[in-house]
Amino acid sequence: MALVKCENCGHDVSDKAIKCPHCQTVVSQKVCPECGHPTTSDENVCSNCGFCLINCDYTFKNKKRNIFLIAGAIVCVTALILLLITSGAFMSKQDRFISMSVEEVQSKLLDPSSMLIYDCKIYPDEEDENEMLVYFYIGAKNKAGGYTDDEYMVKIVDGEIQSSASSDDVDDFLSNDAAAELMFIKSVGMGDHWQTIEVDKVEKMIK
Repeated sequence: MALVKCENCGHDVSDKAIKCPHCQTVVSQKVCPECGHPTTSDENVCSNCGFCLINCDYTFKNKKRNIFLIAGAIVCVTALILLLITSGAFMSKQDRFISMSVEEVQSKLLDPSSMLIYDCKIYPDEEDENEMLVYFYIGAKNKAGGYTDDEYMVKIVDGEIQSSASSDDVDDFLSNDAAAELMFIKSVGMGDHWQTIEVDKVEKMIK
């Protein structure tokens, strides 16, 4: 219950009262139950929030509140779309595998953010789209503060990273498939089946 002033005697009167108990004057002023804004008995819709007071068409009810709800929904949907984009949900499978491989190589660096891409090549498995080799020739900061160049190989199997190796790991070729693949191309080179990926595209995946 809210209190309003009697227009005749000035006493506080319940907004639900029909007459002032002090002077019997009909109470014309009411309070909107939605926002508390003063209204009059001849108003059907609150002038402040659009709330339907009496005998209103439903389309006029809670007008401002509906606008806020719609605006909030738009903001939430936009935020969700941006989250999906930044998380890679809209990436192609090939781009997702490259992005995964970039993160894998970065995890092995002294300063991951210093990673520079000189070359990137992929070897998709023609029989299984969930398998791929990703080769990088990169530069990254060393302990002395300068840059050291190195080669990396990442092997994707069943859509996940199975193994990875740098030039320093090629001696482990018997236990590391990525090391074996890297040793092979260092020995005999790359054939035409390797596809070159634009450096600019790969650099955008560096975090």
